[in-house]
Amino acid sequence: MLWRPDVATYLVGLAIIIGSLMPAEEARAMPGNDLVQHIGLYALLTFFALLSWGTTAQRAALMMMLIVCFGGLLEVVQPFAGRAFDLRDLAANSAGIIAGGICVLCVRLWSGRSRW
Repeated sequence: MLWRPDVATYLVGLAIIIGSLMPAEEARAMPGNDLVQHIGLYALLTFFALLSWGTTAQRAALMMMLIVCFGGLLEVVQPFAGRAFDLRDLAANSAGIIAGGICVLCVRLWSGRSRW
């Protein structure tokens, strides 16, 4: 298999951890809107995670809840890294998680595997 969604999940998760815990000055210097970055990265993380481990609706729901907790934990830890806790970031993370879940559902429907 040339492409492994489980490896992509770990890589995107690592990018989120690094981006979330880098100093505020460096984070502000990154191109793009902060909330769009949160939505995009959490959508990718959810997409790859559900392709890897979301074989049933229950597992998909559990995986999505774990990703919400992952984002929340990073927000709680950010003040220790010189950053600030932000509810807008949590909302953007959740929007990305929902978008990633919808994308996986669309891929499954398109590929003929309508059952989760």
